[in-house]
Amino acid sequence: MTAFPSAFPKSRLLHRLIVVGVALLPAACAAQTPRCSDEGVTAKVKELVLQMLGENYGLTAMYDLKATRFDLRAIRTVASDDQRSTCRTDLAIEFELNSDLKASMAKPSGNATEAQMMKSMLGNNSRSVDLRYSVERTDDGKDLYVSIKRF
Repeated sequence: MTAFPSAFPKSRLLHRLIVVGVALLPAACAAQTPRCSDEGVTAKVKELVLQMLGENYGLTAMYDLKATRFDLRAIRTVASDDQRSTCRTDLAIEFELNSDLKASMAKPSGNATEAQMMKSMLGNNSRSVDLRYSVERTDDGKDLYVSIKRF
């Protein structure tokens, strides 16, 4: 057992350790690694997916992306360390056809085969995608940085 000098009793040392620990606690909590299912993280994922669908996949020609509905299901943390969480989720997408396509599908067509093909191709607008993403805090701790693997 360690002997403490009488000028510095054990109770004062313990008191100082508790004060220092409590003072450092908020700083440690503020810099926590964001969780895959945190509300701010899932909102950012949905925002980035919408952006990717419009910019990279050119779906605005067929779908009204602003009316498209997204749901992140079965969110899983694949790996996590002090700075980053790596995540997977099942992204359920329910596309909404744009007004032009809706109008053309509603018009009677002289060609029944063409109308049937159009309905079969565009009728089921639900998709499910295995989405992988990672999340980390920026150095200042104020914002989240989310990166999505292409799907």
